[in-house]
This record gives sequence, structure tokens and C-alpha cells, in this order.
Amino acid sequence: MTSTVTPPVDLAHRDTLDFSDRSIALLVGSAVAVVGVNRPAVAGLPPSVIMIAVAFAWTMVLRRTPGSPGSRFSTIDALLGAWLVAKVVVEYYNAGHLQVPLELGPLLDLVLAAMVVVILKRRFGTADRVVRFARCFLIPAVGVAVLALLQVLGLFGVNRRLASITSGSALEARIENGWDIRGTATIGHWTALGGYLCVCIAICCALLLRAHRRREPLRLLGVALAVLVAGQVTTFTFATIAVTAVTLLSVAVVVKPRPGQIIAPLAVGGVLWWAFSSAIDERIAKQLASDPGTASTLLPESVAFRLNIWTHETLPAISDSPLLGHGLGVYKYVGTGRVPYVLQWQSPESEWLRTAVSSGVVVLLLEVAVVLAAVRLLWRAARSVPGSYAIPLAVMLVAMVAAMCIHSHLADRGFLLSFWVVVTGVQIISTPTRSTPTRSTPTRRKQ
Repeated sequence: MTSTVTPPVDLAHRDTLDFSDRSIALLVGSAVAVVGVNRPAVAGLPPSVIMIAVAFAWTMVLRRTPGSPGSRFSTIDALLGAWLVAKVVVEYYNAGHLQVPLELGPLLDLVLAAMVVVILKRRFGTADRVVRFARCFLIPAVGVAVLALLQVLGLFGVNRRLASITSGSALEARIENGWDIRGTATIGHWTALGGYLCVCIAICCALLLRAHRRREPLRLLGVALAVLVAGQVTTFTFATIAVTAVTLLSVAVVVKPRPGQIIAPLAVGGVLWWAFSSAIDERIAKQLASDPGTASTLLPESVAFRLNIWTHETLPAISDSPLLGHGLGVYKYVGTGRVPYVLQWQSPESEWLRTAVSSGVVVLLLEVAVVLAAVRLLWRAARSVPGSYAIPLAVMLVAMVAAMCIHSHLADRGFLLSFWVVVTGVQIISTPTRSTPTRSTPTRRKQ
């Protein structure tokens, strides 16, 4: 006769874990959503750093999620560690050589990214938990998009309030000069906001594909996606808008919507175009206009401007110190004599060239290795099954690699942290679950 004993289920403990998961996910999502906010600060640390530190500490206090196949150490984790160590060593050398303070901000970005990876792997190490995390992560992102819309529409004095609490002078300069407002929200800059929303839109698309395959309700995710896309349009940054368009197109190819289902998105697009038509027309005219101040007047202004900077400033600065660069704060010291005199503009207008100028070719190679490993991971996940949730994520990342040739998105904390959320989440979901062997109860002989 065999007796089986069913272990008691601690419902209260399980509810506590669910509450903790949601709270930690909301903390991380909120931290990434306010990376441009610098007030209120605690011990000189901005709110985003404090929130990730709290989420990390909370995660470490709680026990690891049992049966988490994605919590194991991986190659891409090793690349992140190598990237961080190399960046620290090179920056330490450059600070001493150039007699400037250590630039801790970019180093802190990678430390925060590593903390986010640990949070996900320790508490969200299964596919279901990653989905729960992603849904919570998007809630603050929708709020950020709404703020960007209010900015461009000029409602409720949002612009003045944001200018008083966000870092950087981009928004404040536009207000003072009477220029058209571009969405910055709590990210701090329109280009940085565009990169952050590209990732959030791709995450929302991935959740939509998953819900579509499971025949789950799509309305809330559809509304969230519409708001996120509208927020993207307010940046008037054509590179990130193009990335979003390609991401949405990849979803349409998978889902194959009926003609009636296309009417609503087209209507939303028409309303956005009508609402922001003057600003969009101005941006298009500026992008396509020729710049007489550059060597070629046949190229559009945006292209000729970047070619001029790369040719006369960036490449000569790289050749001056190709291995170790000139320090992470190189563009802070333009015109001070501490950096190459050829540097005049405050940005290299390229992620890859920025890394080469600031940290040299060695760190650049590690950065490229991390991005290529991420592309490989997402692309394999996208090809794993037809209509995979990872298709919009993979398409977004490939498009962003191209966009980073003209924008420095990995230097933006919002995009960097969101990037590692996607990479770690896909890594967890793609890790095969190992079945736990069951121990059979021995049969007792009747005496």
C-alpha cells in the first residue's frame, strides 16, 4: 500500500512573493523612466540610482526564485563584466594622464546595468515571471510618453516643471529661445527619449505577439502601444521613429491583420500627423536642406553636418590616441586645452565613434562584442518558432545598431538599462527548463 503526502501550500508566502515581484519590477521600470531627473537627490545620487539600489537590496534580501533556469551565468554576462572592468581601468589611466577627475557617470551606468541583470536572474528567472516584469516595466513608460505629449501640446505648464528637475539644458534652451518643443519627458533629451521608447515599444509588441498567440485580451496592450508610439513621434527624431516603424512592420508581417484592423492605427497616425504637422514639416525641411557651411552643398544638412564632424574632428582625435582614447569626460573639456584641439562640437554624433574617442579601440571592441552577442541571442530567439515574441525585439535591436552610427544611445542610461532588461529577459526565456526529478515514496509492506 502506497501513501502519498502532499506538502502544504503557504498561500500567504506566495502572495508576499507576488507583491515583492510587482514592487521590484515597478521600481526598476520607474528608475529607468526617470533617468533624466536629478531632484530630489539623496547624498548626491539622483532618484533613478536610489530606486535601482532599493530594488537590488530588496532582491538580495529575498530568496532566489526556485527552479529558475535562466539564473545561470552566461557568456553575455561575462562580456558585460569585461566591458565594465576595461572601462574602469582605461578611465582611471586617462584621469591621471589628463589630470581630470574620474568620470563616474558612465561607469555607474554599467554598474546599474549589472544590478538589473542580477535582479532579473534572481527574482524573475522563469518565462512567466519575465512577462510579469515586462508588464510592470511598461507602466512608467506609458506615463513618460503621456508627459512627452503634454510637453508638445504645451499643457499644464509641464515644460517649466520638467526643466526645473531634469538634467541638461536642452529643454530649457528651447523654452528660452521660443523654439518648437520636442518631447524630453523625464529622460532629459529627445534623442535619449526616442531610444528608450524604441525599446519599450518593442517590449510592448513582444507582449502583444505573446497574447495574440495565446488568444488573450489585447486591448490594454494596444492602448499602451498607441500611447508609446505617440510619445515617440513627439521627439521628432527621425532615426528612432524609423526604428519604431520597422518594429511595428515586423509585428504586422507576423500577425497579418485584416483590413478592418488597420483602420484604427492609420487613424491614430493621421491624428498625430495633423496635430504635429507644422513641427514635422519644419524638421523635414531642415533635414533635407543643404548646409552652405560644409564642404558639400549637395548633401542634406544632417548628413553633411555629421560627415564634417567625423572628418575634421572625430577621426583625427581617435588617431591621436587610438588605444585608450581621451577619457569619458572628453566632451566636457572641449576648448580647455586638456583634450585635442580639433574637437569643437560637443558630440561625435555616433555611439561607436564616441567610445573610440573617449575610451579607445580596446573598449570599443568589447562594446561591439556585447552588442553582437545580444543581436545573436535575440535573433536566435526570433527564429526559434514561427511568430516568436522575440521578432520585434530582434528587429528593433538590429535597427538600433544602425541608428547608433549617427546617435550615441548606449551612452544614454535609459536606453542602456532597457537594453539589458531585454537581453536578460530573452536569455531567461530562451534557457531550457530542466525538469526536476520526482522522488517516489517507498511502498510499505503490510505486516
